[in-house]
Amino acid sequence: MEGINKLEIAKMIDHSLLHPTMDDQVLKEGIALARKYHVASVCIKPYAVKMAAEMLKGSDVMVSTVVGFPHGNSRVDVKVFETERAIDDGAEEIDMVVNIGKVLSEDWDYVSAEIAAIVSVTKKHGAALKVIFENDYLSNDLHKIKLCEICSKLGVEFVKTSTGYGFVKQKDGTYSYRGATEDDLILMRRYSDNAVEVKAAGGVRTLEDTLKVRALGVTRIGATATEAILNAIEGGDSKAADQLLPVVYEELRVLAAQKMAQESPGQTLQATALVHEAYMRLVGADAQAWKSRRHFFRAAAEAMRRILIDNARRKKSLKRGGKHQRIGLHEAEAKHAESYSVDDLIELDKAMAKLSEEDETKAEVVKLRYFAGLSVEQTAEVLEISTTTAKLHWAYARAWLLREIG
Repeated sequence: MEGINKLEIAKMIDHSLLHPTMDDQVLKEGIALARKYHVASVCIKPYAVKMAAEMLKGSDVMVSTVVGFPHGNSRVDVKVFETERAIDDGAEEIDMVVNIGKVLSEDWDYVSAEIAAIVSVTKKHGAALKVIFENDYLSNDLHKIKLCEICSKLGVEFVKTSTGYGFVKQKDGTYSYRGATEDDLILMRRYSDNAVEVKAAGGVRTLEDTLKVRALGVTRIGATATEAILNAIEGGDSKAADQLLPVVYEELRVLAAQKMAQESPGQTLQATALVHEAYMRLVGADAQAWKSRRHFFRAAAEAMRRILIDNARRKKSLKRGGKHQRIGLHEAEAKHAESYSVDDLIELDKAMAKLSEEDETKAEVVKLRYFAGLSVEQTAEVLEISTTTAKLHWAYARAWLLREIG
C-alpha cells in the first residue's frame, strides 16, 4: 500500500481555480498556495495559463487548464485550437469536456473522432489529457462505460467524473449536482484500462473524502479546499484521526495477517512493532513533527485495539477454556497488549468501553499505552496534555480497570 504522507496526498490534487468570480488577485493567491503545498497541478482558467506558468516556473507544480468548458459544446476544430493555444501558453495537462449531446445521441463515431483529435495534439506536445464525462448528465451507465472504452483505446491519460459545474434541474426547480459519486468512480476504474487513471471532481472537500476516493482507485482529484485537506494531515483538523482510521486499520490488518502467516502456531501479534511499521509505511520516516504524528497514533491505537480484540475473539471461538493470568495493571510500566491472554484482552476491552463512557481522555491514555506501546511522555504529546497529567490519568485508569476487572 502506498503512503499517505502529506506530499503523497498533495500530488493527488489539481488545485482548481476555475470559478467565474475569481479575479486576478484570487488566481495569483491560488497559484502561490499550490506552489507552497507542492500539489500536482493548478487547473486554471485558459486566459491565465501563461501567468500560472510564469509563477510556477522552477517548481514541481504543473499547469493544467480546461477545454470546451464547462458544457463541451464547442466544435472539434475549436477544441483543437484551444488545446494548442493552452499548450503554447504553458499548459502541461488538458481537461477537456466531451460533447455531452453527442454522447447522449450515441454518436460514437463523432465522440471518438473528437477525443482522437485532442489526443493527437496532446501526444505531439507531451501533454496529458483528461476527458471529462460530466456524469450528472449521463443517467445511463452504458454511456459511461462506452466512454471509458473509447478513452482506453485512444490512450487518454485520465478519465474524469465532472466539471463541478454540471448542475441538473431538480423537481423543486432548484439546481444541484452530485459530482464524483462512489458508484461512478468504481465503474470508471473497472471499465478503464489500467494505464488510464481516474480523476474525481466535484464534492471532494475533506481529507476523509480524499482517502475514500483514493481507496476506490482514484489517483487525482479536483479540489478548491486544498489547504484544508492538507492541513488535516498535519493536525489542523480535529477529526483527522477519525479520517485516518479506516486507512490505518486496513494497513495494520494486512500487516498483522502477513506477520501471523509467517509465524509458528500460537505466536502472538507484536502490536507495538506493527504500529511502528505501519507508521513508517504510511506517514514516512522523515515525518518528525508530532503535530502530524499525533493523529496517526490515535488512529493506530484504536485500529490495533480492534485487530487484537478481533483476533482474540477468533481464538476464543476456536479454543475454549485454559488458564490465564490476571492483567498486571498494578505494574509501574505498561505491559503491552500482545502479552495478554485471549480472555484478558476481551475483559480489558469491555472494561475500557466503560472507562471511555466515564472519562474519554483516561481511556485514550490506556489505548495509547497498551495498544500503541507509547511511553507516558509520548502519550502526553499525542493527547496534548502535560506529562504530569498523563501520569495521573494513567495511575487512575490502572486502578479503575483493576477494580472493574476484579
